[in-house]
Amino acid sequence: MKENKQKLNPWVISTTVLSIICLILIVNTFYKETPEVLSLEQELCSSISGTPAWGDSNGNILFNGYSNFSDADPSEVVDNLVKDKIHFLYNPNCGWCKKQIEYFGNDWERYFNSGLVVDCTKN
Repeated sequence: MKENKQKLNPWVISTTVLSIICLILIVNTFYKETPEVLSLEQELCSSISGTPAWGDSNGNILFNGYSNFSDADPSEVVDNLVKDKIHFLYNPNCGWCKKQIEYFGNDWERYFNSGLVVDCTKN
Protein backbone atom coordinates (compact mmCIF):
# COMPACT_ATOMS: atom_id res chain seq x y z
CA MET A 1 0.00 0.00 0.00
CA LYS A 2 1.21 3.29 -1.01
CA GLU A 3 0.42 6.26 1.20
CA ASN A 4 -0.48 9.34 -0.65
CA LYS A 5 0.62 12.23 1.52
CA GLN A 6 0.33 15.67 0.16
CA LYS A 7 3.35 17.79 0.80
CA LEU A 8 2.62 21.41 1.65
CA ASN A 9 4.34 23.99 -0.42
CA PRO A 10 6.85 25.83 1.83
CA TRP A 11 6.03 29.12 0.08
CA VAL A 12 2.41 28.89 1.16
CA ILE A 13 3.40 28.46 4.82
CA SER A 14 5.94 31.32 4.68
CA THR A 15 3.49 33.63 2.95
CA THR A 16 0.78 32.87 5.50
CA VAL A 17 3.11 33.53 8.46
CA LEU A 18 4.39 36.78 6.94
CA SER A 19 0.83 37.91 6.17
CA ILE A 20 -0.21 37.36 9.79
CA ILE A 21 2.83 39.31 11.07
CA CYS A 22 2.09 42.18 8.67
CA LEU A 23 -1.54 42.26 9.74
CA ILE A 24 -0.54 42.42 13.42
CA LEU A 25 1.90 45.27 12.72
CA ILE A 26 -0.68 47.24 10.75
CA VAL A 27 -3.32 46.86 13.46
CA ASN A 28 -0.76 47.80 16.13
CA THR A 29 -0.02 51.15 14.44
CA PHE A 30 -3.63 52.22 14.99
CA TYR A 31 -3.55 51.39 18.70
CA LYS A 32 -0.46 53.22 19.88
CA GLU A 33 -0.51 54.38 23.50
CA THR A 34 -0.63 58.12 23.91
CA PRO A 35 1.74 59.45 26.54
CA GLU A 36 0.15 60.78 29.70
CA VAL A 37 0.02 64.56 29.72
CA LEU A 38 0.79 65.96 33.15
CA SER A 39 -0.73 69.16 34.45
CA LEU A 40 1.67 71.90 35.51
CA GLU A 41 0.97 71.09 39.16
CA GLN A 42 1.69 67.38 38.63
CA GLU A 43 4.86 68.20 36.71
CA LEU A 44 6.08 70.55 39.44
CA CYS A 45 5.28 68.12 42.27
CA SER A 46 6.99 65.24 40.47
CA SER A 47 10.15 67.36 40.06
CA ILE A 48 10.79 68.15 43.71
CA SER A 49 12.70 66.19 46.31
CA GLY A 50 10.93 67.76 49.27
CA THR A 51 8.65 70.52 50.44
CA PRO A 52 8.31 73.44 50.66
CA ALA A 53 9.44 74.24 47.15
CA TRP A 54 8.91 77.02 44.66
CA GLY A 55 8.31 76.72 40.92
CA ASP A 56 7.52 78.93 37.96
CA SER A 57 4.79 78.65 35.34
CA ASN A 58 7.19 76.96 32.91
CA GLY A 59 7.52 73.90 35.14
CA ASN A 60 10.94 74.84 36.54
CA ILE A 61 11.77 74.42 40.21
CA LEU A 62 13.29 77.67 41.45
CA PHE A 63 14.36 76.58 44.93
CA ASN A 64 13.50 74.28 47.81
CA GLY A 65 13.00 75.05 51.45
CA TYR A 66 11.69 77.66 53.82
CA SER A 67 12.42 81.32 53.17
CA ASN A 68 11.79 84.45 55.19
CA PHE A 69 12.56 86.49 52.04
CA SER A 70 15.19 88.55 53.89
CA ASP A 71 12.58 89.59 56.45
CA ALA A 72 10.55 91.42 53.79
CA ASP A 73 6.95 92.39 54.48
CA PRO A 74 4.82 89.27 53.83
CA SER A 75 2.21 91.37 52.02
CA GLU A 76 4.81 92.63 49.53
CA VAL A 77 6.24 89.11 49.16
CA VAL A 78 2.81 87.69 48.28
CA ASP A 79 2.23 90.58 45.84
CA ASN A 80 5.49 89.72 44.06
CA LEU A 81 4.90 85.96 44.12
CA VAL A 82 1.45 86.39 42.57
CA LYS A 83 2.70 88.96 40.04
CA ASP A 84 5.55 86.65 38.96
CA LYS A 85 3.29 83.57 39.06
CA ILE A 86 5.53 81.67 41.49
CA HIS A 87 3.95 78.42 42.69
CA PHE A 88 4.29 77.35 46.31
CA LEU A 89 4.50 73.55 46.52
CA TYR A 90 3.73 72.12 49.92
CA ASN A 91 2.58 69.17 51.96
CA PRO A 92 0.10 69.93 54.78
CA ASN A 93 1.99 67.51 57.07
CA CYS A 94 5.35 69.25 56.54
CA GLY A 95 6.62 71.29 59.49
CA TRP A 96 8.61 73.73 57.36
CA CYS A 97 5.56 74.22 55.13
CA LYS A 98 3.49 75.15 58.19
CA LYS A 99 6.23 77.59 59.23
CA GLN A 100 6.19 79.11 55.72
CA ILE A 101 2.40 79.49 55.89
CA GLU A 102 2.78 81.16 59.31
CA TYR A 103 5.28 83.59 57.74
CA PHE A 104 2.65 84.67 55.21
CA GLY A 105 0.18 85.25 58.06
CA ASN A 106 -2.97 87.08 56.92
CA ASP A 107 -1.70 87.14 53.32
CA TRP A 108 -1.69 83.32 53.11
CA GLU A 109 -5.34 83.17 52.10
CA ARG A 110 -4.77 85.70 49.31
CA TYR A 111 -1.81 83.65 48.03
CA PHE A 112 -3.81 80.41 48.35
CA ASN A 113 -6.77 81.90 46.46
CA SER A 114 -4.48 83.05 43.64
CA GLY A 115 -4.30 79.43 42.43
CA LEU A 116 -0.52 79.36 42.80
CA VAL A 117 -0.48 77.17 45.91
CA VAL A 118 -0.16 73.45 45.18
CA ASP A 119 -0.79 70.68 47.72
CA CYS A 120 1.53 67.98 46.37
CA THR A 121 -0.30 65.24 48.31
CA LYS A 122 -3.18 65.74 45.85
CA ASN A 123 -1.04 65.70 42.68
